[in-house]
Amino acid sequence: MTTNRGKNTMTTRTYIRLFVCFIAAALVLTSSAGAVFTPPSGANLTDAANSFVLRPGVVVDPVRAALYVMTPDNRVAAIDIASGDERWATEAAAQPLGLYGNYLVALVEPTEVSAAEVAFLDLANGDREVAIPLTFPERTAVSIDDGPNRRFDAKVQVVGGEVYFHWTYTSYPLHGAPVVDRPAPTLLDGVFRLDPLTRAATVPVAPPKTPAALVPDLAPAERLTGVEGRQFRAANERHVLASEQHNDDPWNRYQWTLVDRASGLELGRLDQSRSMAPFFVSGSTLVFEALPHVRRLPSGELASQQLAVQAVDVGTGRELWQVAVRDTTYRGPLAP
Repeated sequence: MTTNRGKNTMTTRTYIRLFVCFIAAALVLTSSAGAVFTPPSGANLTDAANSFVLRPGVVVDPVRAALYVMTPDNRVAAIDIASGDERWATEAAAQPLGLYGNYLVALVEPTEVSAAEVAFLDLANGDREVAIPLTFPERTAVSIDDGPNRRFDAKVQVVGGEVYFHWTYTSYPLHGAPVVDRPAPTLLDGVFRLDPLTRAATVPVAPPKTPAALVPDLAPAERLTGVEGRQFRAANERHVLASEQHNDDPWNRYQWTLVDRASGLELGRLDQSRSMAPFFVSGSTLVFEALPHVRRLPSGELASQQLAVQAVDVGTGRELWQVAVRDTTYRGPLAP
């Protein structure tokens, strides 16, 4: 009996080992095939619909109080709006475009002239769940950074639970001066429907209309009464920035007045060097685009500023944090 029990025990152990090996092999195969994409639920799609773009490469997520920013070192970083701290960063993509449920849709750094990839990143940790390849017309130079005579723009739109990728490519012939008649630009555009379940991009027969660019200036009928100065809408249209030139300071010569658009309540005032900037307000925090510049301080020293997203306290104007953003504007030499 003892011998039989020993044989039975060895047999059981063998089965357990085989079962463990089988599970491990299955996990390896599943991993190599890629994780199964989980489509967003209705609630997640609703939350994502509240997101908006502050400027190209900066997506705002009010539900999670986060910014998704393309960084100068070609990564995507999730930034806490309240503190400015980095929640996570990834090299799996380079330019945030928009939200799709619990996923950030972002453009991967292009490595070919007329091709690119769009990644779906987990908003919790930045992990890439899906990557979808895109192929563009032969003359399309796909690039996140502008060239001396070209620009590639991309937008993401979610309609009826489906993701659409809108793109535009504009190029001008390089020429020297003087030029009497400037050559007409080459304009290419299109729309892809992205299916993260099949990892495929198709050209839809009846694509939705390309989202219109936000017009910052409020039309006369939209202006708030009793508020002086030129009025601009927030990126999410919930607040108004009224701008006036109010002193002779060569630097901070504009006064910004922040007003809640629904109630008309004034939130605060602060001095700035620009008449306006793309902005939004979260609680008592004003978040806006800070352009690159070089200025001479009263001490005579030069101070430089790179392209950034800056946050200040609306009531006091005190800077809370600043996060650098990848500058895609071409600033190199042009044709003579």
